[in-house]
Amino acid sequence: GVVTPHVPGDISLTGSLPAEAVAALAPRYRGWLYLNPSDHAAFHPKEIRAAGCELENVHLPGGFSGGVPTTEHAEAILAAMARLPRPLMLQCTSGNRSGAALLLWLAKSTGRSVETAALLAQDMELKFYNCTSCGPVWEWLSQQVGQTSAAAIQQERTKFVVEQLFDNQGSSTFTYLLACSDTEEAVLIDPVLGMEERDLTLLTERGLKLKYIVNTHCHADHVTSGGLIKKLRPGV
Repeated sequence: GVVTPHVPGDISLTGSLPAEAVAALAPRYRGWLYLNPSDHAAFHPKEIRAAGCELENVHLPGGFSGGVPTTEHAEAILAAMARLPRPLMLQCTSGNRSGAALLLWLAKSTGRSVETAALLAQDMELKFYNCTSCGPVWEWLSQQVGQTSAAAIQQERTKFVVEQLFDNQGSSTFTYLLACSDTEEAVLIDPVLGMEERDLTLLTERGLKLKYIVNTHCHADHVTSGGLIKKLRPGV
């Protein structure tokens, strides 16, 4: 079958499919990355290209295809995923190595550690993570993710601002400020009535522009200040 993990939401995974199924699926995608050898019986490039998809073929060894993946394979996959448009389909024999390719791209593009990549694999329910017949795919992926330098990870982290604020004057609730240091745009989550000055002062001190207010819930002891902030900052 075909699965589309919630992260990033525009990349799907699948295993081998008959030509008629590929022909039916291909119009839904703009890019297609095939991870088996080009002479594989389940490779249907004609049907993929007929739907207008940009198609690339990078053989990722492991599992039923045999062989051991290398850094060169990782670099080829990352380059292809950077080039191919979205929505994107990743296809191999069972969908497992497709999941590994997706996790590699996510981990490398967001500067994740091996540990957080493993947690993401579990959260996304990527089958290859617990696969006993996939060969050394997880070991390969761990090695590739581990090559991300500490400096690169720190640089990625500094692009984001995350502040947890606590109201100790009555509601005993948390408010969160999330922002991008590149765009200087911010989101305020669950602001509390009576704490507008604190929140807006923090935004000003950080040089941030408030773009959105998000209320995740409504309780009697947590009255949102969203409406008041919107009056004070009409552009929100």
